[in-house]
Amino acid sequence: HIPSLIQPTNYRKLVKRTLEEYGMYINNVIPDYLIEKYVLLSHKDAILKAHFPKDNKELSLALRTLKFEECLEYCLKNKIIRNQNKALVKNNEVEIDTDKINEFIKNLEYKLTKDQVQSIREIVTDMKNRSLMYRLLQGDVGTGKTLVAGIAMYANYLRKRQGVLMAPTDALARQHFDNISKLFKNYDINVSLLVGSMSTKEKNEVLEKIRNGEVDVIIGTHAVFSASSEYFSLGLAIIDEQHRFGVNQRNLLANKGEEVDLLLMSATPIPRTLSLSIYGDLDVSTLETFPNKRRDVKTLVLDYNSSRIEGMIDYCLSKEKQVFIVCPKIKSKGANNDSSVEEIVEKYSRKYAELISSLHGKMKNDEKVEILRKFKEKEIKILVATSIIELGIDIKSATGIIIYSANSFGLASLHQLRGRVGRDGESAYCILVDHFEEGEDDSRLKFLETCSDGFRIAEEDMRLRGPGDFMGIEQSGFPSFNCLNIVSDFKMFEVARNEVQFMMNNLDDKDIAHYYDKIMTITNNLDMQMKLFD
Repeated sequence: HIPSLIQPTNYRKLVKRTLEEYGMYINNVIPDYLIEKYVLLSHKDAILKAHFPKDNKELSLALRTLKFEECLEYCLKNKIIRNQNKALVKNNEVEIDTDKINEFIKNLEYKLTKDQVQSIREIVTDMKNRSLMYRLLQGDVGTGKTLVAGIAMYANYLRKRQGVLMAPTDALARQHFDNISKLFKNYDINVSLLVGSMSTKEKNEVLEKIRNGEVDVIIGTHAVFSASSEYFSLGLAIIDEQHRFGVNQRNLLANKGEEVDLLLMSATPIPRTLSLSIYGDLDVSTLETFPNKRRDVKTLVLDYNSSRIEGMIDYCLSKEKQVFIVCPKIKSKGANNDSSVEEIVEKYSRKYAELISSLHGKMKNDEKVEILRKFKEKEIKILVATSIIELGIDIKSATGIIIYSANSFGLASLHQLRGRVGRDGESAYCILVDHFEEGEDDSRLKFLETCSDGFRIAEEDMRLRGPGDFMGIEQSGFPSFNCLNIVSDFKMFEVARNEVQFMMNNLDDKDIAHYYDKIMTITNNLDMQMKLFD
């Protein structure tokens, strides 16, 4: 990006002078045989022609070269990390009584989907193998990831090991704690909660029980991998909404035991072909089918002043249902049109004074917990919140959601927010609200009116926003790309993955070995800065 204080013409002069003076030091990035095989430019020429192309053909070739360099490096890094993961082994293969797992599943109140059964089979097989598990469980909102995680916890309990599930927020951790506790209510399995908002005394009591092996399953936020948390026999670590945690947090949690299987979960599904590129270092299990049926959430795009917004609220209240209202920020600032929690609470308090409340990240944890409790118990009918409710808040009687300044959210986030309603299986409503000028293109939001497929939405979001913005790649340990686009350049990933496999089989070649060693050094020295999102 061109620095704002440097004019484009001056910037071009600086680039040209730099290339003229230091061009002799620019070496090829990838092995020469690949440059020849795919008719690419040298690294130096690619940089030169990307900045100073004679025509579009020359620019296209330069970008094609730079993209392939990035793609090959990324795929090789993934392969190296995957091999390192597979090299981590347990002292012994562990037997898990699958008959007991089948009995556990048989006693559930509901029938598992074929995807859930397949995912459980893959996870348990990994847990029984000597290689440590490093698997991603991905699925759309409502496909039953938490239940799969719970059954994985039960399998881990059968091998007499502790399990921990880490969530990115206090509210989601507490919800998981409630759900997992109910799942194990008829079993002699001790479940404990460990979150930062607990008092020092409460935390110390739980930590002591964890150290002594008195707790079988621990549910919490980043407190579960703090320096003071020591596990008696940690065998399984599950991380929910994994893209919200940095690589360092994952490693810190997995390193709390000597032989810890790692299961990552994400409700932002990516088509399997894309997931092979993005998550090349992981095994992937995917949930596509729904336990009952796909939620029936009718979606409308409306202007800020539409009377249909208030009409939807009245309809939901008349049916003894509840409503979420989401805003991108807490307070209004400046002259932009983004709606705020404070503004919307004031707007609707005139009519719904006794029924409305707010929730946002600046509130104290005990306040947030109390607000959510009141909303769950229907003491509050309308909850105005920031996107803090995006992650897993499960209120069965919430039937309507209104999202203000909808264009400030990504499509995947809007779909996640939409997933907060209709969880009781009945028809629900989602209204996407923004200021629309006459003739303004609203096709981006209109896409959600007709599409409820999380995989298609995720792919469209990546196409529109780019993989870095969509995945939070910088926060997740994935590299950001300068030229490459994971969606539009997907075919290049397939080529690069094949070339990486060829490299791994021919490391005795001097040029290949030199490139491999360089990428290995980069991979082993990745910046592991901690980025906490609680």
